[in-house]
This record gives sequence, C-alpha cells and structure tokens, in this order.
Amino acid sequence: MTNFPETQLSLILRLPSSTDQAAWREFAEIYEPFIYRFARRRGLQHSDAQELVQQVMMAVARSVARWQAGDGQPKFRNWLFTIARNQLINFLKSRKPDAGLGGTTQLTHLQQSVDARSLDDPAGDDDYRYEVFLWAASQVKAQIAETTWLAFWKTAVEDLTCAEAARDLQISVGSVYAARSRVLTRLKLEIQRMHLDDDPARAGGAPS
Repeated sequence: MTNFPETQLSLILRLPSSTDQAAWREFAEIYEPFIYRFARRRGLQHSDAQELVQQVMMAVARSVARWQAGDGQPKFRNWLFTIARNQLINFLKSRKPDAGLGGTTQLTHLQQSVDARSLDDPAGDDDYRYEVFLWAASQVKAQIAETTWLAFWKTAVEDLTCAEAARDLQISVGSVYAARSRVLTRLKLEIQRMHLDDDPARAGGAPS
C-alpha cells in the first residue's frame, strides 16, 4: 500500500460513504490535530478539546455530502472550520460557568472571541498551513533515513548552519545540503497533494 494519501478532493468525495472506514481514518489523521489545537487555543482543557473534536467529526459526517467543490463555493477547509467554530460556540454555551472555563465572564469572552473571528481570515490560513506542514513532515519523516531528516530539521527549523549541522551529525557539509534539498522537495510534493482540492479540474472534477 502506498504511503502517499489520495488527493484531498478524492478523499472528501469518499466520506459520504459510511462504510469507507479507510477514508475516515485518513481524514481524521489529517484534520483532528488541527481541530484539537483550535479548541485548545480558545481555552478548552484537554478532555474538552477531545470532546469537541468528536463533535466536529460527527457534524462533518452528517453534512459532508452537501459540500460542493467548484467556483463560488467555499474551500473545504473553510467549510470544515466554520463547522468547528459553530460547534465550539455550542460547546461553550452548554458549559456551566464553573466548568473549568473561568466563570461567566471568561465564557462570555470566549464566545465573543469565536463569534468575532472568521475561520477564513489570514490567521486561520496560517494555522491551516502549519497543520499541513506538520502532516506532510510526518509523512516524509517516515520515508527517509533519520540522519537525512535531522539534517533538514536542524538547518530549516532549528536554524543551524549547514556546517553546524554537519558537525552535530558527523557528516559532510555537502551531505547536509543534499539532505535538506531532498526533504524540501518531498515536503513540497506532499503539500501540493493536500492542496489539490482547491482545483477540482486537477483532482478529477467537482461532484455532480
């Protein structure tokens, strides 16, 4: 079985089938971490964030068949996180003031904050890109040697020079450059696959 996911649009089109468990597992792998962090950034404790993730996934299961790809339609990620925002508002409204959210004032503040912030704003796009990077990185890391990954990570993320990374890993500077280039190329390919849902023509067309 290939390590690469299907294009995102083709994956989404499989979700309305309740019997396609593989599609739902892949979908959860991609999106549950983002929904969880979305909840945590807005004040939910770990257990509440996990509960919200499950509520969002159930809401998606009920309504994904109605989502349409194409001109004039919201991107899937914006549609999904509009659901996440609405589920969070409902979740907050259902909590008692002393249920770990800091009382009535904090609850009101959280609800207003969620209401005021659109999920398709630039900050939301930054969050999405970060989650896509994390997912792509997990895919690439599983496919390459540890030294190759560390050469990339130390120079691209930890901001070491190639000479410093080479010294830490006990390899040549040229090997660090080659490893970083190889990982970046793979990351770009993974991210391109994730973004095919923005172009229905490239992913096989919009649903009829």
